[in-house]
Amino acid sequence: MASFDYADMAQTALEMIEEYGVEAAIVRSDSGGSTPWNPVAGSSTEYPCTVIVTYYVDSLLN
Repeated sequence: MASFDYADMAQTALEMIEEYGVEAAIVRSDSGGSTPWNPVAGSSTEYPCTVIVTYYVDSLLN
């Protein structure tokens, strides 16, 4: 069976995400080396990205 080339489909998906996507940020926080009994303020790093908003039915969740 011949393999399918997904390059065109991937390019179309990227173009649609760029056109219809929403700017967002993924935030990663670290604990700053703290422990639960001696908390220390850590730092957060934001990573900008483009996301899509999709709706789903609650019954599809695990």
